[in-house]
Amino acid sequence: MPVSFSQFAQALQVETAFTVLAVAKSLKARGKDVIELEIGDSPFPTSDSAIEGGIQAIRDGHCHYGPSMG
Repeated sequence: MPVSFSQFAQALQVETAFTVLAVAKSLKARGKDVIELEIGDSPFPTSDSAIEGGIQAIRDGHCHYGPSMG
């Protein structure tokens, strides 16, 4: 059975982060020093102030999804 996609689905683009990841990988392959922050875990440890801020935000009830527009 053939599958058809809506115009909306056909207009979807690749997530920008994947484009940035491809550029970062290319730069690394050429020997450039790159710190990747586009996808996945940060290579840096979480600061104590960020941890405490997150805990306080949860205690204050700020534990729901953010707005879909960002």
